[in-house]
Amino acid sequence: MTNQIKCECGSWMMLRTARRGYNAGNKFWGCASYPRCKKTQNYLTQEDIEAAEQRVYDAYEARATMTYGDYVMELYENAPYQGW
Repeated sequence: MTNQIKCECGSWMMLRTARRGYNAGNKFWGCASYPRCKKTQNYLTQEDIEAAEQRVYDAYEARATMTYGDYVMELYENAPYQGW
């Protein structure tokens, strides 16, 4: 059984499948009171969650192995243009 999600309007969200368009065949959470309420949320599988956690871990590892000089250069490269 899937977890139940409450919509902002107070109704329950239902697991639905997109029928057409770019996301055809993909699952998403849609409000049960559609068409009165058109709120949707992404449906994440366990694989999606694990992939996101791995990306966060990889970014943390890359930052943890960075030297102070590398960190300063990254800040300088990403800083907004100041007109110097």
